[in-house]
Amino acid sequence: MCSSVDTVSLYQHLGAGLGGADYFVINSQFTSDNPDTVVTSDPDAGFSQGAQMKLTPMMFDGQHYVGKPAVTAPSPFEGDSVLSPSTKLVISRSATSSSSSATCCAG
Repeated sequence: MCSSVDTVSLYQHLGAGLGGADYFVINSQFTSDNPDTVVTSDPDAGFSQGAQMKLTPMMFDGQHYVGKPAVTAPSPFEGDSVLSPSTKLVISRSATSSSSSATCCAG
């Protein structure tokens, strides 16, 4: 049976803690690309100073996973955040306040 979690929206990543630990979902500011056209460069990284990451714990209640209240952390000028499968690492793209060039960094 499927259920919904209101705090999990578009562009999220799921990770499962090692050794049977709980699951987490991460959401952050993101940049969409357009696969309907020829892509010749990386998408802009126009992430704002007010960008945030939201981590939502998914707890097993004995029958299914239930979303619990999310924890939000500031991540200025970072977005497209990805949670590692083990939930031990978050990786984000970064932008500067004056340009949209991107680099990859670990958060």
